[in-house]
Amino acid sequence: LMDGVRNTWAEQGEPRQNFPEGAVQEFKVYVAQYPAEFGLYMGGLVTVATKSGTNTLHGEAFEYWRNEALNRDNPFQQQAEALEHTGNPFNRNQFGADIGGPIVKDRTHYYLAYERTQTTGSYTIFTAAPQDYGALQGTFSQPSYDQMITARVDHQISNSQSLFVRYAQEWNRLTFQGCSGASESFCYDGLIPRRSIVAGHTWTPGPTLVNEFRFQYA
Repeated sequence: LMDGVRNTWAEQGEPRQNFPEGAVQEFKVYVAQYPAEFGLYMGGLVTVATKSGTNTLHGEAFEYWRNEALNRDNPFQQQAEALEHTGNPFNRNQFGADIGGPIVKDRTHYYLAYERTQTTGSYTIFTAAPQDYGALQGTFSQPSYDQMITARVDHQISNSQSLFVRYAQEWNRLTFQGCSGASESFCYDGLIPRRSIVAGHTWTPGPTLVNEFRFQYA
């Protein structure tokens, strides 16, 4: 659940879309004894709340880098490289930034977050029988990227009512999943777009009563 709405593909069980790390305010993992409002769940449940802005301008930036020089080849890659004298290219940059602040002090605030993971990867097929499967053997390129943005605006209507709107979009590019050599069948190369818009209203009419409304289009 992201900001009180479901973020799961019903058919596959995986997240409907991912979110930048900088957009996450807090999360909680339930493994048993769910609260009553979280019905219809058989396995684990994770609830996540995204960040909102404050009266103070604040933000952060980061990058996490990996490269083939920092990795050790597995036995299959070592066999293929010894046979064909080819390398196993890999380079991964995960970077992002986020910023939040006031639009109207004490009333309206914004928060923006961006993240991208760019991977120049490869995969290796080693058959030990090149006379039969030579066209399928070798190290093949597998570039991909995952790019995400999140924008949120919060507004304090009164001391007892607040409103927020959050838009999120993800571009997930997968390239040559399962393709190799002369056999280009049963593979995938394409862009998976994922987006959602969420609106929420919270009203506290009394010290022991809270009313929440959530709407999502995904």
